[in-house]
Amino acid sequence: VVASTGSTNADLMAAARAGVPEGRVLVAETQTAGRGRLGRTWVAPAGTALTFSVLLRPIDVPPARWGWLPLLAGLALAQAVPEPSEPSM
Repeated sequence: VVASTGSTNADLMAAARAGVPEGRVLVAETQTAGRGRLGRTWVAPAGTALTFSVLLRPIDVPPARWGWLPLLAGLALAQAVPEPSEPSM
């Protein structure tokens, strides 16, 4: 967990090139240069988003199917994180 980073993904890719093992997770409280699809960027101030990256080396998954991994991870997170409860009055 780090207080702030430009991009958890960029940091974790650099760590992967340096030999960090699979399974490493990098969480940031604040992300200032997140990257999305089509070159889009975004900023996530502290407490406004889940900003993290997970290092996977999917040797048993054909490269043609790697595009499904982020979608499946998002689905798993959506199922794992509980819905916020309604505030009581």
